[in-house]
Amino acid sequence: MEQRMDIAESDQAILKRLLVGREKYLLSFRNCGLGDNLFALAHGWLYCKKAGRSLIIDHAQSRYMDDPQVNSAHVLYEFPAEMDGVRIHSFPRLTWGMRRVLSSHRWAQHLYLISPRLYYLYRTIRHRWLKFLPDALHEIDLSYEEELLLVRTGEDPASRFIRFQGCHCHFTGEIRGFLRSIRPSLGIECEISSFLRDVPSRFVGVHVRYYSPQWVEFRHGDYWHDFGKAIAEIAALINEAIKGVSSYSGILLCTNSDLVERALRDIFPQIQTIPKDFGTDPTLELQDQHIADCGKHAVMEMFSLCRATALVRYPPTQSWFSELAALHVGCVSEPSSTSGANLHPEAL
Repeated sequence: MEQRMDIAESDQAILKRLLVGREKYLLSFRNCGLGDNLFALAHGWLYCKKAGRSLIIDHAQSRYMDDPQVNSAHVLYEFPAEMDGVRIHSFPRLTWGMRRVLSSHRWAQHLYLISPRLYYLYRTIRHRWLKFLPDALHEIDLSYEEELLLVRTGEDPASRFIRFQGCHCHFTGEIRGFLRSIRPSLGIECEISSFLRDVPSRFVGVHVRYYSPQWVEFRHGDYWHDFGKAIAEIAALINEAIKGVSSYSGILLCTNSDLVERALRDIFPQIQTIPKDFGTDPTLELQDQHIADCGKHAVMEMFSLCRATALVRYPPTQSWFSELAALHVGCVSEPSSTSGANLHPEAL
């Protein structure tokens, strides 16, 4: 994928700029699927709003990028510089050194400003030989429970920098505005617009999350025990959604499985998809197979679904990928846990 060619500041220049004044920061780091990452980020933003902190988006070491120091959030999305009083920073690159410094205690950050070599010398000496020295270079991780408590209460610890890594998903009503403010990067937005020119203006968006058999129990219960039954249920959901769309004229399918795509295309020949590589190992996530442009194609699908007239999701659980579309689409159809198709309004 062609990456945005921003001129990256040096580590010291970034840190110096961040430490001017008394501003306090939350680093939001998550390295899972795109939907999971965005919901973790949204809850980080919510905490910043409550605590009066600024938000630093850290999606480096990404499964979607070949270079681990590239901030995938900067490449894939556009974020507002400020949202409801929260300043948002999305740097093009976050080097290993910079991430360590931001995740260390305050005096370690000032030591790095004075002399990066001295900082790394101290870190090496303490790690290898003198473990009794102050542990201020240890990373500032919080437990899942500690993060959840902070998001709930808005309490503000004394630390200049704190870091969240969890995806809490407990405050969806409070994060809708932030999620709606996220846009694809300009280059990806242009590709989405180009693709959608060939898609009917009123279409049913379909997101199908498939897991191979070894993941069935862990991920989606009994939804994928019987592939044929699952496809039949998805087809019923699509037909039900089509009935509710006046002047219906198309279907856009977004899925992580070529098996699902072929099976549904046999039933609905008019299905359209964003062309992409599904990889060669169905037991692995697409983003773990080093597929070129995997991140770009996923973002294109995520935001194309937002423009659907109706949305079908299968299964309804444990995939946050289509939650963003559910904020924009007026009617969402998904399987009920107790019965078949369950068409219900999601006018969020």
